[in-house]
Amino acid sequence: MLLGVVDVVELLLCPVTAGGGTAVHPDGLSPDLRLVRGRRFDNGMVLIRYDIARPRLVG
Repeated sequence: MLLGVVDVVELLLCPVTAGGGTAVHPDGLSPDLRLVRGRRFDNGMVLIRYDIARPRLVG
């Protein structure tokens, strides 16, 4: 992501409480995400897809 070679981010979200969690993108990077698709499953999980318009460095 820092090099600007990622253009799609797809995440499968599992709704559980397990602590702090894992960061989705690197520290100092605030990508311009556009939601393309979202799908909710019966078990509560959600699949989401974002296109990255253009990454921006923060700070």
